[in-house]
Amino acid sequence: MGRETPKRVAVVTGGTKGIGFAIARNLGLSDIAVFICARDQDGINQSLTELGSLGISCAGTIADMTTVDGIENCIQGVIKKFGSINYLIHNAGGAIGKGHISELSDSNWIDTFSINVLALVRLVALAKPFLISAKNSRVVNIGSINATEPGFLDPHYSSAKAAAANLVKYLSNDLAPYGVTVNSVSSGPVRTNSWETSIEDGARKRNISKNEFRNEIESEMESRIPLGEIGESSQIANLVSFLISEEARWITGSNFRIDGGKSRAW
Repeated sequence: MGRETPKRVAVVTGGTKGIGFAIARNLGLSDIAVFICARDQDGINQSLTELGSLGISCAGTIADMTTVDGIENCIQGVIKKFGSINYLIHNAGGAIGKGHISELSDSNWIDTFSINVLALVRLVALAKPFLISAKNSRVVNIGSINATEPGFLDPHYSSAKAAAANLVKYLSNDLAPYGVTVNSVSSGPVRTNSWETSIEDGARKRNISKNEFRNEIESEMESRIPLGEIGESSQIANLVSFLISEEARWITGSNFRIDGGKSRAW
């Protein structure tokens, strides 16, 4: 098929599940063409089928955000398909390995910084001319409250998210002269595929049922959230939709916490 020329185009990394898919769905339902990037071809196919069934103009490509080739595949893919980029949403991320600082390898640190920080550097560097030419463009990085309140078994992840938040502030200043805004969304605990994987792993290690472990861990987590509930992917997606809107044109270089009040910092 030849190049399509929609009015607005969004790139969503890690767009096949959880928060990323919720963002892609929200944007697509707002008449924005969506291009998703992820490492799993089956996941891409399934996500595109679901998005397409909703009447959303969409496409995607397999891309590993920890590699130069992966970033290039993503940006080149969206330009080949749609010809422009209005919104760049970097959602791919996570902790590569878990443990106390003495238990983590150098590769755990390097890989975690690659996907959470260096990927954003590379994405913006390649997308910058297209964001500028599209005018009134937006960049949103999906971060974590761990950036300011580290956990116990993920110092590499917390450090990477803190670095990414700082990078967002730099990028906002760099791109402001071109009318491109750059912001962070720092999420608290959200029910995603990763959350489900953690539940399964925890239940296996404790040799108890998945439901038993879920009830235990979610009750404990909810007790530490003032609003008393774990978040949903759709809530994060709604905030992203606002940040790319015209109403948010005077917001840049900001970090928005969305965590039910879990963060103790103001």
